[in-house]
Amino acid sequence: MKGDFTRSTFDHTKHYSGVRMQQGRVQLDSDWNEQVDIQMYLRKQKTEDVVGLCGAPINNAGFGLSGNGKLMIGAGHYYVHGILCENETERSVENQVDYPGMKLLGEGNYLFYLDVWQRHITAVEDNSIREVALGGPDTATRMKTIWQVRYTKLKKIPISAEITPCIKYKEWKDLIKERNARLAARTQEELFENPCIVPPGAGYRGLENHLYRVEIHKEGKTGNATFKWSRDNGSIVRAVEKIEDDTITIINSGQDSLHAFKPEQWIEITDDKRELNEQPGTLVRLTQVIDGLKLIFDSATRIGDPINDIYYPNTYNPKVRRWDQTGSGEIETGTKWIALEHGIEVCFKEKDEYHYGDYWLIPARVAAGDIEWPMRERFGIMHHYCPLATMQKDPDGWKLIKDCRRIFPPITEIVTLTYAGGDGQEAMPGEELPAPLEVRVTIGEHPIKDARVRFSIIKGENGSLSFNNNKDVIYKRTGSDGLASCDWKLDNGKQSQQVEATLLDVVLLDKDGNPVVDIDGNDVHPSIRFNANLSVAGQVAYNPYCEYLRAKEVTTVQAAIDALCDYKEPGFYIIDVLYDKSDEEDWVTLGNYTEVLVDELKDGLHIECNEKVDPSTVEDKPTCYITLYMPSLWKEEEEVKVIGFQPLILAGDVG
Repeated sequence: MKGDFTRSTFDHTKHYSGVRMQQGRVQLDSDWNEQVDIQMYLRKQKTEDVVGLCGAPINNAGFGLSGNGKLMIGAGHYYVHGILCENETERSVENQVDYPGMKLLGEGNYLFYLDVWQRHITAVEDNSIREVALGGPDTATRMKTIWQVRYTKLKKIPISAEITPCIKYKEWKDLIKERNARLAARTQEELFENPCIVPPGAGYRGLENHLYRVEIHKEGKTGNATFKWSRDNGSIVRAVEKIEDDTITIINSGQDSLHAFKPEQWIEITDDKRELNEQPGTLVRLTQVIDGLKLIFDSATRIGDPINDIYYPNTYNPKVRRWDQTGSGEIETGTKWIALEHGIEVCFKEKDEYHYGDYWLIPARVAAGDIEWPMRERFGIMHHYCPLATMQKDPDGWKLIKDCRRIFPPITEIVTLTYAGGDGQEAMPGEELPAPLEVRVTIGEHPIKDARVRFSIIKGENGSLSFNNNKDVIYKRTGSDGLASCDWKLDNGKQSQQVEATLLDVVLLDKDGNPVVDIDGNDVHPSIRFNANLSVAGQVAYNPYCEYLRAKEVTTVQAAIDALCDYKEPGFYIIDVLYDKSDEEDWVTLGNYTEVLVDELKDGLHIECNEKVDPSTVEDKPTCYITLYMPSLWKEEEEVKVIGFQPLILAGDVG
């Protein structure tokens, strides 16, 4: 930013969120500008956090490339590293407003991308900024977002949308690769040969406060790159009215003598086309200044293109800027200290790479007798890149290989599929779950009606979702509450079973904004899965406390039941009670309340036990009880009736 500023104070690592004005204080441009920088930084970071580094809103996605004869840029919006880029109307790639002279190459494979950066605009670049009522002086300046659709030719042949994502090409990685462009600055004491002169000491020895600007003129590595410098941040610039021979006529001479052009000064003539294409202007030394408006230069000192209306036509708004280096018009970068003036020295880091327009700002203050140098990395120009598309040029024209843009929906239009109920249930094998499976489809918190949801069994294939037709796939539409539901009858065999609910009205997009497809080429939709388990004792954990089950090492309810079935109480027990039934050869079991003939009891009853019985335990002792109910009869005329029963307890012996 080549403005008439005191200094640039913004530092995001300080985490300032705003600037507060105080009453009765001096107002400085640096405070105002820091507030603007804070707001820009916070807005940029917030947008990056929400959108990502690159993204286009789905309802107004801009910068799509299409080729029907001419290669065209689609209208709409695109966010590049948090910066909004707007293209109001569809336009040709070769007819970009802020990329004059752009030309496409011939046949081949290309990666097209957006290059976005901030350009400083003064009344020289845009005269409408100037308030004519003030009679000529300018006021504030502007920052403009510059977007340019550029390209790089790809060496990889052929290119494929499926095989190579846009960000995986070597040419893209080379483009966005980080580079070091560092500068060191200091103040050094002035040396005197006369020992009788006391040196003033190290520090800034200028009589005025200045904002020094060091800017790269010719790009390259340290030793090959060159730079120029200005004590006024390069802000002394005037619009060119006309160029005739070795004379440049400017539109106004400036506010005062300090901001005027003078003989022996170096000037640079440039224009919008060169700045937008990041090309240096022409440096030349002035020999004479007439009336402050006619600048006469020495053509022999020219560094760059010829200065005439062919190279600098009025179409591109030519202008002249003053630089303050002496001697050569451009100074070679180096690792040794290079003196500017008034004790200020700079040096460049070995093997660093410098591009045209890289700059550093060095505030020098008389009161402190020193410079403020809080950083080494460049202030700018900071470029941000996002891939747009891979294209192929053949004799038939341009062909889109892959759209690299990343598309996102507005937050208020993000459709979500969520659980509403039914997950994690249990049921007996082959039985229906107690509650239905339910999903909800919403935009934000608002339900969507008539959204299509597919329920399908993916584990437990012998189950069913529709009992009438025994279907394993069923389609439902959401109601006014956004809910869709289905019942689920479990499979008999598999312990863990799953049903997948899929929202068919939404297609998932990858990070490049393209539809996600499965291995069969089908679109992938948002989905959630419901889990259910068979309710069987063999799958229910059990930690026994009784010694018997602990000894059996049971771990499930089913194992505990099985172990208890085999459990035998201490002592002996009766296995069976038998009697000699008259019509049977063998003795048969005597069940409870069995009617037995008296003759069938003549041989007694046999009681079988699981173990041999000690005779002494039953002799004269009621050990085993068999109770016979003897009927009491009543004879009335010819009919005999039972009027009661007499229980008898029988004695027994061991046989």
